[in-house]
Amino acid sequence: MRLLQALLALDQCPMAMTLRHREPIRGKEAICERPDGTRIALIPYPTPVFDMSGNLIGAVNMVVDISERKRTEEALAKQRDEQAALYQLTDSLYRAETLDHAHEAALAISRALGCDRASVLLFDDSGVMQFVGWRGLSEEYRRAVDGHSPWTRDVKDPEPICVEDIEASDFPDPLTATAKEEGIRALA
Repeated sequence: MRLLQALLALDQCPMAMTLRHREPIRGKEAICERPDGTRIALIPYPTPVFDMSGNLIGAVNMVVDISERKRTEEALAKQRDEQAALYQLTDSLYRAETLDHAHEAALAISRALGCDRASVLLFDDSGVMQFVGWRGLSEEYRRAVDGHSPWTRDVKDPEPICVEDIEASDFPDPLTATAKEEGIRALA
């Protein structure tokens, strides 16, 4: 199926084309914008109507809303990409020969899952949390965050941290300001 990709002039809409060419239009998807600005995906089925003598006397149109199908297709594609990323991570970790390779695998999966910034931090020998791998984070941010950790080194099963809104977090003000300057609005 082809998607109509531009705003259509009235004489280019499927119904006008059906009347002009005297044949039905099939298999074309379109996006319709309603007066309130919402958009829906649809497939029009304009069909010419002829009298007994073969004269064109009009046309009928059925329009099928395919918005739910499109959302399902997008969700399935996202799920497929996530599954592929998890497979890639598992394979990369299995083949990792060094700790750096494991860090690279973790950063690769973050990209596949749609994260534009990611990092791996570990406690160093003195018990300070340090960056050991990162992607998309400035040096200023890394310098400001280095050493901060919600966990201590002796915690065996730390709870994950998910922050939906940095501004509403209970992080210290300088850390919140640093995250905002980096363009980070949420994190996990």
